[in-house]
Amino acid sequence: MKILVIVVANLLLFGCAKKHDRTDRICDGKLYVEIYTEWSGMGACYITDSTKFRVKVDRFNFESEFHKYYCKSDSLIIEKWSKDELTPNHFLEKKIFYLTKLIEEGKFDK
Repeated sequence: MKILVIVVANLLLFGCAKKHDRTDRICDGKLYVEIYTEWSGMGACYITDSTKFRVKVDRFNFESEFHKYYCKSDSLIIEKWSKDELTPNHFLEKKIFYLTKLIEEGKFDK
């Protein structure tokens, strides 16, 4: 029974952990996108300026989805696209973040 508890505890601790995959600069180097690998081919992306805010943007499937980032004055526009074989380059959704609002809120997601 003790071994089962130890195995389950390790799976919960290490199986659900995020692993930093990469960091990309966007908006002429003013912002960063941090990409983490989660479980089962899923990823998570965050936007940050590395000092005032860090916000989780989305969870996505590495194999079938990707994001495009556009900066326009105070706005960051993030589009999610499909890249699977059945619907390549198919637009899925759009999110807009306002940088002044993010800085004012000072939000740091984990």
